Amino acid sequence: LTNKMKKSVMCLVFILFILVSVPLILAENTTNTTEDTDLTPTESDDEGSKISDAYQCLEDSIDDKTCDKLSSREKIFALLAAGECRADVVEDGKNDECWPDNGCDLTTTAQAILALDKTSFNTEDAEEWLLDQNDTTDDFNWYLQIESNSETSCDITYDESTHKTTVLENKKFSTSAGSCLTVEAGREWWLKVTPSCYGMDFDISCDKDFSTSLLFKKRSSSTFHVSERTSSSSAEGTTTETVNSVCLKDGGVCDYEGTLWGAMVLESMGYEIKSYLPYLVVLAEDYDELIPEAFLYQMTD
Repeated sequence: LTNKMKKSVMCLVFILFILVSVPLILAENTTNTTEDTDLTPTESDDEGSKISDAYQCLEDSIDDKTCDKLSSREKIFALLAAGECRADVVEDGKNDECWPDNGCDLTTTAQAILALDKTSFNTEDAEEWLLDQNDTTDDFNWYLQIESNSETSCDITYDESTHKTTVLENKKFSTSAGSCLTVEAGREWWLKVTPSCYGMDFDISCDKDFSTSLLFKKRSSSTFHVSERTSSSSAEGTTTETVNSVCLKDGGVCDYEGTLWGAMVLESMGYEIKSYLPYLVVLAEDYDELIPEAFLYQMTD
């Protein structure tokens, strides 16, 4: 790489890091200051100086190359960080729906929505395009868990049919509950949810006080994750559990980077994004180079 190219690459990497870590600074802060009350005046000045240097670096690169010579993503980051190249970003899109126009890409489209929304550009068509890429994830298995302090008989209703099973004193299920909820050898403490039944409501009622929750794991891993939601009921009451796990697909395949950016952008615009989190959390360790923890922190605190 030439020194000029190295400088441009380093500018964009630095801006990307700031964007992921503190997106409000890039989107709204054009005064290059910091208000972190935990910093001493000297530390605060240093942080402000680094951000100011990053802005200056990017602005110099934009002036050097001019907007028309930047790539689509470079134009988007230029718009996010410096308010430059708006018209070029719009022109690079396909009918204001997706970016770039010569091959709609999940990540680039999400970034374009984020940048253009901050300039009051109407991104509704692009948001709809992004949501149209939703599909059920197929990277991991889901299980239903029913807990009770004593043996309890339960009815599980789904797809207009009711199936009976018993949770024994040792917490294991006595039988499967129809074709959607089966007992898996060696994992009798849970009912495995058949993939074709994802999205169905499972209404559970037991003759003793009980609680229900969902667990999930990557197919190739032995680590189980417990969903954050647990439902409890008194005897003869009802809880409802639904496997709602989606990703954003590109070419018919879940795209982790695209889902990471897409979910973060949709969350920032007020959409409910909980259904993306299992996929993003479980596979995070496989995509360290994307710094997924920064995105997840932004979405979940």
